[in-house]
Amino acid sequence: TTDVKTSVNSAKVLNAAGGALTTEAVKEKNESKKLGMLSQAIEYLNQAIDVHPNYKNAYLILGNAYYYLKEYDKAIISYEKALSIDPDFKDAVTNLAISLRDAGRQAGEKENNLEKSRNLLLKSYQLSPNDTETMRLLGVVNGIKGDHLEAVKYFTKVIEAEPDNASGYLNLSNAYRNASDVTNAEKYMKKATTIDPEVLKKQN
Repeated sequence: TTDVKTSVNSAKVLNAAGGALTTEAVKEKNESKKLGMLSQAIEYLNQAIDVHPNYKNAYLILGNAYYYLKEYDKAIISYEKALSIDPDFKDAVTNLAISLRDAGRQAGEKENNLEKSRNLLLKSYQLSPNDTETMRLLGVVNGIKGDHLEAVKYFTKVIEAEPDNASGYLNLSNAYRNASDVTNAEKYMKKATTIDPEVLKKQN
């Protein structure tokens, strides 16, 4: 961040400054300072991109900065830009999947936009089909929308990936109950409470 004041046309230095600020911002406890550091990082990274428009790493870190600000739409655009430059950029694929997942959660919980939520979660699932939190959220959003068999499908994937997940079995039980399959509902409820007798209390 000292070098960047003299190397204003160096994409490498600008990118490094943006990356350093983003990394340090994550550790910062003071919310106001954190926001300031991320805003400054975004400024440096955009300058780096102005100098070197195909700088994939700058787009990656820019996406990270927006992600930490919970500006998921901008994070998604940044990661997609990095992938348009290098379709095999694994870090961008990983971070894009996480941003799509959290954007989907936000669309459902904060915006009450279930269709947007499901679409974002499906995109995340396509990129990261082994992420159990994405599976769980897809189960939840489909259940709320009344697509109970779809909810069953995703909650089943959760317990297949995590066989000792009591909450997963409880969610699957509820999905079967909503689909009017009492036999399976009771079967998976028993499995949930066998793994964790407190699971009902924990999930209200």
